Amino acid sequence: MKLLLLFLLPVLSCTAVHADEPQVWTSRDGRTFTGDFLAVRPGKVYVRSKEKKIFAIPMAKLSDPCLAEAGYLQEKLGEWAKKQAGRKAMDESTATAVLMLAPEAIKEKSFLMNAKIRSFDSGTKLKPVKGSTITFTTEGEIECQADFKDRGKIVVNDSGVYCDATEEASATFSRNATLLLKPNQWVPVQVKISRGKIVGGVMASDKELEKAREADGKVREYDAEIIHLRIAAFEEQIRKGTSLAAATPLVGEDGKPLSVPEYHFSPEETEKMKTELDWLRTKLNPNGQLMQEQE
Repeated sequence: MKLLLLFLLPVLSCTAVHADEPQVWTSRDGRTFTGDFLAVRPGKVYVRSKEKKIFAIPMAKLSDPCLAEAGYLQEKLGEWAKKQAGRKAMDESTATAVLMLAPEAIKEKSFLMNAKIRSFDSGTKLKPVKGSTITFTTEGEIECQADFKDRGKIVVNDSGVYCDATEEASATFSRNATLLLKPNQWVPVQVKISRGKIVGGVMASDKELEKAREADGKVREYDAEIIHLRIAAFEEQIRKGTSLAAATPLVGEDGKPLSVPEYHFSPEETEKMKTELDWLRTKLNPNGQLMQEQE
C-alpha cells in the first residue's frame, strides 16, 4: 500500500462534485482534489483517489470545512472499522480502510479478500511466464498468485490468462484458448496482515468466498459505508447551515490538538450540497448497498 503526498490542483469549489467522482477536498487558496476519506494521522488527511491510489493531504493546506469533515468522518468511520474485526471475508477497499482506521481490529489475521485484478505478470519475450502458477496485482497493488495446474498450457498476456493456447499466436485469437482470468475481474484471494501490511496469497474459490460471507452475515463494505457517512454529513450541514463538529479533535504534526473554527455556508454552497446529496442517494439500493454489482 503506497502512500503519496498530495499537491492540490485548481479545479472546483469545496462542495461541488462531478458525477461519479469521490469527495472534493479544498485547500485554503481554493485548489481542490477528489478522493474518498480513509483516515487521519497527525498533520495529514489520507484519501483514496478514483484510481485507488492513497494520498496524504497536509492538514495545514485544507480549508476549515474540509478539516471539520475529516474529523467527523474519522470518528464515524473509525467506529465502523472496529466492528469489522471478526469478519472472514471483505473487499480490498474495506481491508485497506480498516487497516488504516483500526489496525488492531485485524492485526496478524488471515481472511478472504475480494479484489479486482489490475494487471498480470506476463514476463518478457525472452523470458515468458512458464508453468501453472501466475502472478497478478490487485487494484491496491497487492501481489497475489493463482495456480492452474491440470489446465494444459498456460499463456499470459495483457488481455488475460488463457489455457489450451499457443505461444506462437495471440492467445486472444487462438481457436482453442479458454480465458481463465482478465483485468478488472473480481477474484477471492487468501491474505493476511503482517507487520501492518496486507500480504497477498493464493487465489481461492468462489465457493470459499460465499461460505465466508454467509458466516459474516449482513455487513457493509467500505465503498457503501463512506457514501452513507457522506449522506449523513451533508444532511447535518444543510440542517445546521454550518460545518461539522467531531467529538475527538484533530491533531497537528506537532502533536497538539487543532482548533477548527465553525464555518457558515452561503446559500449557493448549500444548494450545491443539496444537489450532491440527491446524487449520492442514487448510488445506494433500498438495502443500503451500492447499486453497482460486482462482476
